[in-house]
Amino acid sequence: MIVQIDSPANIAVGDSAWGVTPLLAKRLPEAEIRHTLAEPQSAAELTAIAAGRPIVVVARDTHRRESARKLVTDLAAAAPVVLVEMGWPAVWRPEGVTGYLATYGAASANAHAAVEVLLAER
Repeated sequence: MIVQIDSPANIAVGDSAWGVTPLLAKRLPEAEIRHTLAEPQSAAELTAIAAGRPIVVVARDTHRRESARKLVTDLAAAAPVVLVEMGWPAVWRPEGVTGYLATYGAASANAHAAVEVLLAER
């Protein structure tokens, strides 16, 4: 399952498309994709939907939003989680995740590179 934690635009980038979910959906059509908005689903709901499958969480600037950090931490405590951080990762790094990938940006090139890394051993 893929969970993208939607985040507001920032002053450096403005309002633009970001994330790896469209790319992963093309390469993994069987993957269930969930977007969480201002009021994300709880970790319990998401782990129940994942039903034991690993969860890839895609987030941007996670350090700026307490609710995003809590969701990642709670998910990692309940299921195997790979966090793809598409913002600036230097401020907060989660504990307990199975894998961590920092793209240092959310541009299209960063998203394509992240998908290649995620699917490298598939």
